[in-house]
Amino acid sequence: MSLATLPDRPGGGDPAETVPVRMQVNAVLAALPRRQRAVLVLRYLEDLSERQVADILGPVRAHAGRVR
Repeated sequence: MSLATLPDRPGGGDPAETVPVRMQVNAVLAALPRRQRAVLVLRYLEDLSERQVADILGPVRAHAGRVR
């Protein structure tokens, strides 16, 4: 599955249908270096701004980049 097929936000419906995607996301996150994983979790799953993540972890641009 490519990132292009993942929705920006969870939709309605049966939560069990999202299990395979969540498992895949968790596997990809687990394969990343610890700091990069922390940046992505804080930035995109916790929806913190780049500034908030930088306040917590230090400079982040090299780790998160822009996702479009």
